[in-house]
Amino acid sequence: MDTTRSAASVGLLSSDRRLSCTVTGPAAGPTLVTVHGVTGSSAALHGQTVHLADDGYRVITVDMLGHGSSPRFSADDLKRAAAPDAAVDTMIDLVEEIAASHGPVGLIGHSMGGAVMAEVAVRVGPEKVACAVLEDPAWLTEEQADGYRERGPRGASDDLVRARRDPGAVVKELVEQRPQRAPEDAVVSVLSWMRTDPELVRLGQVAPSTPWQDVAAALKVPTMVITSDTSEVLVGADQRRELEVIGNELVEVAEVPNAGHGVRQDQPEGFFAVVDPFLAEHLR
Repeated sequence: MDTTRSAASVGLLSSDRRLSCTVTGPAAGPTLVTVHGVTGSSAALHGQTVHLADDGYRVITVDMLGHGSSPRFSADDLKRAAAPDAAVDTMIDLVEEIAASHGPVGLIGHSMGGAVMAEVAVRVGPEKVACAVLEDPAWLTEEQADGYRERGPRGASDDLVRARRDPGAVVKELVEQRPQRAPEDAVVSVLSWMRTDPELVRLGQVAPSTPWQDVAAALKVPTMVITSDTSEVLVGADQRRELEVIGNELVEVAEVPNAGHGVRQDQPEGFFAVVDPFLAEHLR
């Protein structure tokens, strides 16, 4: 299928700031809005974007606030440690604007982006959101959240500094660490790190303040949570047990074996084997 790719500026953030997006795929196709995780960018979703556009979807891939070509977080967001909440608010603006023009949309988010998109789906509602795919969302246990606050900011900040200082060396390390991934994934990852707001990673926060259990219970659109059977994923056995207790019949969990936190990168065939039929059922 012939697809088109063009830069776009959509989604009002405030009177003077707008998110950076790319639009790919047929103009008349069902619309998907997709976002990356912390330190990522729209470019990091290239493989997913091409796959979905080739399948007939109109894919709007977004640089979240503080990432890529989008505006940075405000001093007030950072002072109140409310950056992920600000990301939710700006994505709500974007999704509502797109849905007003194109009808109900599908949402896809990875990691922090998955946690953000889940709350967006709840607050925007089923009139404008048709379904959601959450790739290993940042639905953290208390232990995971504490660990990231304590250790994550230093490690992530070091990564950003090293990426700016010697990007070639960091790309080589990533390729060696993840030989199953396409080498270009490492290049895009490093470029994304270089374009991430360092003040965000210093906060040590990767999830909105609303407890994820409340979000999962409140979802009123078909939602697929994608995880794996390894220790590298965020959504592990504890969260899966909590989801069973919550018992929201609209939320299903799909396990793609032998993948890390980046499920779509480690096991793209397995990832799309569960995503494609889900979208075909709920967004066509």
